[in-house]
Amino acid sequence: MPGTNRLDRRGFIKAIGAGALALSVPAGGRAARSTPRTNIVLIMADDFGYECLGCDGSTDYKTPVLDGLARTGVRFEQCHSQPLCTPSRVEIMTGRYNVRNYESFGYLNPKEVTFANLLRTAGYRTCIAGKWQLSGDAATVRDFGFDEHCLWNMHAYRKDKTARSLADPGGWLKRYGNPTLYSGGKWLTDT
Repeated sequence: MPGTNRLDRRGFIKAIGAGALALSVPAGGRAARSTPRTNIVLIMADDFGYECLGCDGSTDYKTPVLDGLARTGVRFEQCHSQPLCTPSRVEIMTGRYNVRNYESFGYLNPKEVTFANLLRTAGYRTCIAGKWQLSGDAATVRDFGFDEHCLWNMHAYRKDKTARSLADPGGWLKRYGNPTLYSGGKWLTDT
């Protein structure tokens, strides 16, 4: 599509890393950046196909806001992932194929570096909202680079070596129809 910036997954991770490195070292000893930073919004949707967006030719679905983002933002057009949500989440967070970092379902090793870690190093404030499904607790979410969070499916599939995993809240299995949310390190059970 003319005028669309195209970047593959590896190029995205490299660009964030290079940007984080460049921004973490003040130029000429200046401590602050005077130009505003680009806002970054990454949308990852489960069970959502290429055919669901108007910008990809769909006539069955109306997606004007996402079509506008596609026109003015960066599009990933050569990113391939697992056909399962959690392994895909691990891949996109780390920029590495599961053969390099997969240990078990619903688990991300705390030693992994995520794109949010790189953005935080570059001075960005980060937030994640949606399905987590990677075990851990609020400290784990912060360790992976996210300053704020509103998540569901925080169930401990596997405890990490630091044993930082949440106790299951009552009703956590209602994860689709009426999910129990976890925000700011607290369960929100009356949502």
